[in-house]
Amino acid sequence: MRTIVRILITSLIATFLSVGCTQQQPEDIKLSELETACEYVDAVEICLNSLEEMEAKYGKDVDESQLSSEDRARVVVIQEVMAEIIQELPKKFDMADVMKCPNFEKVEEASKKYF
Repeated sequence: MRTIVRILITSLIATFLSVGCTQQQPEDIKLSELETACEYVDAVEICLNSLEEMEAKYGKDVDESQLSSEDRARVVVIQEVMAEIIQELPKKFDMADVMKCPNFEKVEEASKKYF
């Protein structure tokens, strides 16, 4: 019995770790599924993280023509998602609610780099 409980607990922990460690991509974001101001802020963070990955891969002052076709397509997706967020966020939430989100300051600081 004890062995079964250990196996179940170990499996449960492994499942949580594997699910929790997968990083969501901008392509996975569906604005229709975002319900809170903080979920919108988290979506912006996902987009900014992707931009940072591109910057690390290509350098800071890269021309769009130097990107691979796959990465150019990702940039388009990131731009589309960010445009949708910028359009929808003020319609749904007050800025005061957005500023209360745990990731707000981190996202605000990171966004200064790109906008």
